[in-house]
Parts: sequence; C-alpha cells; structure tokens
Amino acid sequence: MRVPTGPLVALALCAVLVIGAEFTLAWVAPLPDPYAAQRRMPGFVPSAHAPDQLYRIVIEPNLPGVEPVHEGRVNQFSTNNLGFRGDDLVRPKPVDELRIFTIGGSTMECIVLDDSRDPSRLLQDTLDEMSEGRQVRVYNAGKSGDRSYDHLAMVTQRIAHLQPDVLVVFAGVNDLMAGLFGVDYLHLEPRQIARADLLKFLAGESQLYRRAHTAARRFRRRTAREIQETIAFETNYAEKVTLQQSFPAIEAPPRVDLGSYATNLRSIVAVGRAAGARVVLMTQASTWNSTVDPEASRWHWMRLRQDGVYREDLMDAALESYNDVMRGLAATENVEIVDLAATMSKSLEWFYDDVHFNDAGARAAAAALAAQLETNPAITSKLPPEPRS
Repeated sequence: MRVPTGPLVALALCAVLVIGAEFTLAWVAPLPDPYAAQRRMPGFVPSAHAPDQLYRIVIEPNLPGVEPVHEGRVNQFSTNNLGFRGDDLVRPKPVDELRIFTIGGSTMECIVLDDSRDPSRLLQDTLDEMSEGRQVRVYNAGKSGDRSYDHLAMVTQRIAHLQPDVLVVFAGVNDLMAGLFGVDYLHLEPRQIARADLLKFLAGESQLYRRAHTAARRFRRRTAREIQETIAFETNYAEKVTLQQSFPAIEAPPRVDLGSYATNLRSIVAVGRAAGARVVLMTQASTWNSTVDPEASRWHWMRLRQDGVYREDLMDAALESYNDVMRGLAATENVEIVDLAATMSKSLEWFYDDVHFNDAGARAAAAALAAQLETNPAITSKLPPEPRS
C-alpha cells in the first residue's frame, strides 16, 4: 500500500490547518458576519434601534454649537429597554404617566448630542415641571435615515400598542432624499440575489475570510456615498463638507414625491388618533439658502447626490414643498403643527450643518414643542383626573 506523499500530504495538512484555525477563531475571537445586514429579512418594524444600547460619540473639533459633555470630547447616545431614547418604558403604563413619543429621522434622533441634551429629554424636563407632580415621559423613536414609511411602520406596529398620549411627527428631509434617489414607496422593486451574492454570503461564514475582509476595508478607498451616509463613532462632518466641495453643481431641481409622502403622513395621523394619541406635526427647518448667516453654507454636506451638488435654493424650495404638504394636512385634518421652518432662522446659531440641531437648536425645538403642548388644549387635558378621596 502506497502512502500519499508530496502534494497530497501538503493539501491535507493545509485543510487540517484551515479547519483548525476556523474552529479556534470561532471559539476564541469570533468576528461578526460582514454581510449580516444583507441577509436579514426585515420584520414588521424594518428600522429601529436595538434595546439597551450605549454609544460613545467622539465629537470633532469646531462642530458649530456642539459641546461634548464627557472627557475626550465624547457625547453619549443610549436606548432604553424597548430601543427608544429616554427612560425605561414601563408596561402596563402607570395611570399617572403622560406618555409622549417623538418620531423622525436623524433630525429628531440627534445622535451627536448627549442624552442630557436630546430635545426629547429637554421636552420631558420642561413638561415635568408643568405637570403638578404627574409623570411625563418622552420617548425618542427617531433614527437616522428613516423615512415616512419607516415612521408609519413604527407607529402602527410598536407605538400604537404602547398607549401613547401624544405623538410628535418630525419628518420630511429623508423623504426629500428618497425622492432624489427615486425610491419606490410601494416597495415593488424585486430584490434579486445574484450568484456573486451567494458566493459572498458563503465566504462570509468563514472567520478567516471575515478577517481578510476587515483588513481589506482599512485600505480600500471609501465611495462618496459611504462617506456621506456612514454614522461613525467619531464624527466626520468636516470630511463630508470637503467631499461635497469637490463636486460640480447640478442645475436641475431635485426630484420630489409629494403624493407618497402625503399618503404616509395622513396614515400616521390616522393611526395615532385611532390609538388615542394627540398628534402634533413639526416642519423641517434647514440652513439652505440662508440670507442671515453667510457661514452656514460652509457646513453643508447633504446637497451632494450621485455626481454633483444641488443648488441651495433648489434644495430649499424642494424641502419647503414637503413642509407645505405637512402644513396643508394640518389645515385640512385639523392637526396641531409646530412650524419650525417658518420660525427658526437659517443660522449656525441653531444648526451644525444643513438640517441637524446643535445644542441651542435642540433647546429651541424642545421649547417650541413644550409651548404647543402646554396650550391648545392644555397639557393636563390628557392626564387622568385626580382620584376622589
């Protein structure tokens, strides 16, 4: 009987070493699958923060109006037991709790602002002082990139079951961005899984491949879209600004999809009211096309799309068309509205970039909401009556 020698022995030895390395790495120091998000099928709520998370966000120097709270220029962003920003949510709801949810995209989420300076926390603190000893709890359901259909899913599948008393809807800019990319609001676009995807997913099962993939990403040049849309644990807005400045201007107006936005917004209002909540809408303010702060445009990065940069006046007009849809709905459906776009100046006094609040902007937005909720009708109208003696 001949004993295998040469190449066969080397091949068998390599196989044993690879298998051994895989088991050892999986047991001792496993890395996550880089394609996990692409494999995952969306649930009823396709976009939401995970519960009980804590992120430490390092704030870059000179970001307008954003002051880090912790050592090392760090702000903290955390989620509660149900994935909302705020205190832990108690179920069933206490009889003396006024329960408020705020929904929106990154402009409501305010991920670079510390938990203590989140507009929803500031709103809670303000209303708590007015509530004569009753509990006011404000839960921030905002999440970067979420559009009106994400908000609708969140309200129908999660918030409606948590006995909301007030629902604040701060939406618009991400629907504008969806329009720029021609997003299908009916979600009819088929998702084809190519053979290359199957091979990629198979390779993603290997711990050795995951390490090679991680190492390669460190040297690969990121695309413009990746730089724009990646939320890092260390902010990179100056890099995003520089990237936008390197592209030519686009003279055509951005595409909008106002009909789909109106349908989703109307549905959110209807579901909120059906759940017994008082609904308050809030328009989206920006620093685009500012006439009061010439420095504001120096911090713009969100007008870059595809192969060019949309003009400020055209983006401002497009965003106002979404705000007008919200204003029209408020008028026809008798919905309360806080018109920040009409009252908040286009200045770095309130924003650190195109649309996101800095510390002062978060305080101003919270104050505007508190003033609306305090009156018309009074905030106490949603609180249970005092128990009889």
